[in-house]
Amino acid sequence: MKTKISFALGSLIVLFSILYLAEYLTKAEHTKNINLFDKLSNRKSFQYLIVGDSIGKGSGAEDKSKTWFHQLEGFIKNQYGSTAKRYSVVQSGATAFEGIYKFQEANLPKQMDFIFIVFGENDRKYMNSGQFAYFYEKLVRQVKKRYPSAEIFTFTESCLNVESFAKEIKRISNYYGAVNIDMRVPFHQSKLSTGELTADFIHPNGKGYKLYAKEVLKTLKKNIYKKAVKTAMPPPLYENSDVKFQNKSSFKENKGFYCHQGFMISTGKHNFLEYEFTGPFLGVNVLRNKHGGLMNVFLDDQYYTTISTWWPVDQIRHLYIASGLDEGKHRVKFVVTGEKSLNHVTEKTDVKISSIIVAKK
Repeated sequence: MKTKISFALGSLIVLFSILYLAEYLTKAEHTKNINLFDKLSNRKSFQYLIVGDSIGKGSGAEDKSKTWFHQLEGFIKNQYGSTAKRYSVVQSGATAFEGIYKFQEANLPKQMDFIFIVFGENDRKYMNSGQFAYFYEKLVRQVKKRYPSAEIFTFTESCLNVESFAKEIKRISNYYGAVNIDMRVPFHQSKLSTGELTADFIHPNGKGYKLYAKEVLKTLKKNIYKKAVKTAMPPPLYENSDVKFQNKSSFKENKGFYCHQGFMISTGKHNFLEYEFTGPFLGVNVLRNKHGGLMNVFLDDQYYTTISTWWPVDQIRHLYIASGLDEGKHRVKFVVTGEKSLNHVTEKTDVKISSIIVAKK
């Protein structure tokens, strides 16, 4: 008799366990399938990510409360009752190239409801629109692969005045189903001057960022009944778009640099480091600081560009150098000039390099 009772109790426990597990998995699957607009409609909390430059960071705002994302979170809270958890992968002066590197290395949650991509204004200073499009697509694809169910919003920054870059942002956004928000339009429609809307004619002030926040809110309202994001990844527009970045610290030749705390450091004019690499693009990891000097870059024995390692505070940067190279072997040589950039006020012209950034094999 006791055996039968024990067996019956055991069977009931197993049955309840199965039912509980089934209910838990159903709820988990349902939660996973709830998109951003479902969450807003049901006053649920959400989390989002910003990958961007100084505008992505909110630079120019009089205080934190006047950044575009703080104002946006307030608008969403008032409109829908939903609270936000924000994550940021941002860097003042960054290009999409640096955005890729930082996003690739970032420790982020497994789930995001929506993502903002904010690049273009800095990129135009270092590359043409075709090179920019290659890295912009690479970033969008990495974001979409990591967060296939997230809604992606791309900003055309209010200060971007190179139309070819704006067209590439819109073209790539449309191709991948991202929502492009062209902030040049509301800035123009506001009838306010650039001086009234910005802190320095580039970065919006609180009033300018309010236009950003309002435009995002308007876009959310338009899409509130939108169905789930299409998770299928279309084929890439550019060759090698899915190739990831990797660091290469081993160099071929060194004159005058010494190693300290993970950096190769030069304090003298004409010192150089030379690396060999394979692949279509190149970047460099440097420590920028108030003593940072200039270095000339020679690619395959030809002068290519000059890089400044000056910055008012210590900051590790992941700088773009070149793209569109052939798939073969290349050499890059960094030669210290002993010269200063415009804002440099100290006597030192140090250069600190940790590694180059190349295509992962």
